[in-house]
Amino acid sequence: MKRILFLVMIFAVAVSCKEKDNTDSDKSNIQGSANASVDCDNHPLIIQMRDQNQDEIVAWIKLNGKQICDGENGELIECIEPLHKIDSKPKFDSLANLHPDNATGIKFYTKTWQDVENFISDIQCYDEYVGFTFENNNLGFKKVQLFTTDETCYSKPFLSSIGKKLALSHRDQFCFTKTTEDGIDKFIFEVKRYLPNNTFQSFYYDFSRNPPFTSIYKK
Repeated sequence: MKRILFLVMIFAVAVSCKEKDNTDSDKSNIQGSANASVDCDNHPLIIQMRDQNQDEIVAWIKLNGKQICDGENGELIECIEPLHKIDSKPKFDSLANLHPDNATGIKFYTKTWQDVENFISDIQCYDEYVGFTFENNNLGFKKVQLFTTDETCYSKPFLSSIGKKLALSHRDQFCFTKTTEDGIDKFIFEVKRYLPNNTFQSFYYDFSRNPPFTSIYKK
């Protein structure tokens, strides 16, 4: 698993994803997003973030999150999505298989991108995080006030970055499944981006944990 914590809290964007009319439109939007180039190493806000003490990060984000989320800094979305990506299905499956619920086959709990987007629509930047409820074998969302490693927390900027980077439409799916870390249930997920012929492409994502992260972009 990647050793990344609060980077999911560093960037933000407002995303509006619309269904694509045809294959050419799909490919064009995806390509445009993938080809965008941002200098994550040397962006002024990244440099400012690196100067913060580990213990000061949460307070720094509370004070500075709005300026990160608004205006010209929105291009920092390009720095988020790749840092949480699991680069292969076998790696994703190996994490899922750590949980006893998946011992006889990986169990997924599916939400559409529209479900996710609707839930995060009234979250302001890093004011709250997306957590999970799980009752009677049903997965739900809840809002978490502060980031914690005692459960899975995803930020709106991270989820929005996926929507933008992959050019998701409302019917595309987030397929959550359980894993475990230090005896605590966590959720990881597969994103299914559907193509016009009803086939789909899969992308896999991990959660955040608690290492130092200020060296992530240091050479």
